[in-house]
Amino acid sequence: MQVLISDTLPDEAVAILRAEGGLEVANRPDLGGADLLAAVAEADGLIVRSGTQVTADLLAGADRLRAVVRAGAGVDNVDLPAATRRGIVVMNTPGGNTVSTAELALALLLSLARHVPAAARSMADGEWNRKAFTGTQLAGKTLGVLGLGRVGREVVRRALAFGMTVLAYDPYVSDGVFEKLGIARYGAVGDLLPLCDAVTVHVPLTAATWGLIGGAELALMKPSAFLVNAARGGIVDEQALADALRAGRLAGAAVDVFESEPPENSPLMGAPNLVATPHLGASTAEAQIQVALDAARQMADALLRGRFRNAVNAPALDPKTAEVLGPYMDLAGRLGGAAVQLFKGPYAGVTLVYAGDLNAYDLRPVTASFLAGLLSPTVEETVNIVNAPGLAAERGMAVHVVQSADAADYVTLVTARVETPDGRRELSGTVYGRSDPRLVSLDGCRLEARPAGEMLFLANDDVPGVIGVIGTVCAEHGVNIADMTVGRLTPGGRAVTVLNIDSPPENEAMARLSRDANIRWLRRVSLPPAAR
Repeated sequence: MQVLISDTLPDEAVAILRAEGGLEVANRPDLGGADLLAAVAEADGLIVRSGTQVTADLLAGADRLRAVVRAGAGVDNVDLPAATRRGIVVMNTPGGNTVSTAELALALLLSLARHVPAAARSMADGEWNRKAFTGTQLAGKTLGVLGLGRVGREVVRRALAFGMTVLAYDPYVSDGVFEKLGIARYGAVGDLLPLCDAVTVHVPLTAATWGLIGGAELALMKPSAFLVNAARGGIVDEQALADALRAGRLAGAAVDVFESEPPENSPLMGAPNLVATPHLGASTAEAQIQVALDAARQMADALLRGRFRNAVNAPALDPKTAEVLGPYMDLAGRLGGAAVQLFKGPYAGVTLVYAGDLNAYDLRPVTASFLAGLLSPTVEETVNIVNAPGLAAERGMAVHVVQSADAADYVTLVTARVETPDGRRELSGTVYGRSDPRLVSLDGCRLEARPAGEMLFLANDDVPGVIGVIGTVCAEHGVNIADMTVGRLTPGGRAVTVLNIDSPPENEAMARLSRDANIRWLRRVSLPPAAR
């Protein structure tokens, strides 16, 4: 089997591949145009950095190609849908940058605490002004870490070595991870911020984390505190941060990532007490070598041993399995996506109960699909059925599978039981016909809702007038209700109402509903649109 290397890799990475029996290595980083097309057509595996654009046209003639590995975390230069359609597994190497990014976060924090950039500029101007750059030491200070993924955990270890007290926020990581690290857990960002001398951000960029640190959050921080963002642009509101720095409400900030890069129009440019770097998290010689070594090892494992690590697209199932399990994988992914938006984390464990005709099949892809839906909004990596089980284990989440013959009133039934800080929560679903997923139970309340698109979930008292209030508020705010289902355990007790709506509700509509005395809780859920 042939591996084509179309971008420059260090000799050590090439040597790993050449040492593997059964692999022929074509190390040709100078290829382009028709020559590259011809070389890819002869390859079983392709390793790239950012220079090669792996387009649909490049893959069109790649009948032998089984795997593409991107030596690095990003895969923006790979057409994932085109690769998936052709059954080509695409992998990245996210772990190779972890230590470098963590070290940069600490370097930025030290630069703020000791005024390193300003002092260096002063020296370059011929000055010797020690008093102007009196700093503060990190030992004995309190660091807040937002996000305990791979990078966040490495930052914690290094901060503890500096003698810092560490507080952390991550609603999707189990208590066991906090205990192992020996740090304090906080359930809300707003509770942590006032206690910290410095805060560093290490969460993924999602709809939920966009603007996680805005004006209100910055106002909670000590005026003497520092803020570091070496994760993703958009997590910190740039205008709010610039305003806080200019008003002296924050001692300083360090930013390696921006909403738009390069940040030509960012309000942060020119802000006082700002240390800005051009997205250097992975820019170390060691990180670049490590991701190349990881890429070589992953390619060898994929082609020679059938092990696909860090896959960012789901490998195609064989047609027979896909026909049977595909609809249930879709259902499970939707149940996971709904659960993470409905149920407060962290999740100590998940139990998947499969009942009915499904039990004749290997259900691991269905379980992985649920975990992918549950984890996707909460982690930095791209999540799919290949890496979801490993990511769940990494976060201390125990996953159990139970198979049962009793599917109640359904031919098949998939039930997800999630262990949360509020106790066990439960969602059940089935598939109507060949491919029509339905949510049929929430915490024991029977329902019949299509888990797709924009949805509202409400727990309400089963009394007259509640449905009228919901309809009135939606009408006043231009929210069209496409479908509604109501389930209850007992007449006059607690009920669950689920709406499928055509557009997301405004904050004011959510606030109006939340203020109603008969509505106990309210959640907005956004899922992929229904398959056509």
